[in-house]
Amino acid sequence: MGFSVVVFTLTGALGLAFSVVAGKAYPGAGVMLWGTLSAGLLATVIAIVFSYYIAILTSRFGLDPDNHSVPIITSVMDLAGIVVFLLVLAAFGVNVGG
Repeated sequence: MGFSVVVFTLTGALGLAFSVVAGKAYPGAGVMLWGTLSAGLLATVIAIVFSYYIAILTSRFGLDPDNHSVPIITSVMDLAGIVVFLLVLAAFGVNVGG
C-alpha cells in the first residue's frame, strides 16, 4: 500500500504536468492528485482482495494459481479500475459524461 501511495501520487502529478505543458484542460490540481490517489488506492485494495481469493479458489480446484489467477485478476482489474476511476471522478464533481 505504501508503494501505491507513491506511484499513484506520481501518476497524478505527471498527468497534471502533462496537462499544463500541453495546454489541455484539467479539473484542478487537487482533483488530479487526490482523484488519482484515491482511485489508485481503491483499485489496489480490490486487486489484493481478488488476488487472494482467486489464488485460493484455483488451488482448491487443483489448478496452478500462477497460471490461472493472472489472466483472471487482469480481466477483473481492467473493469474494476475503470469503474473505480469514474466513480472517484464523479465523487469529486468532475463531469465524466462529456
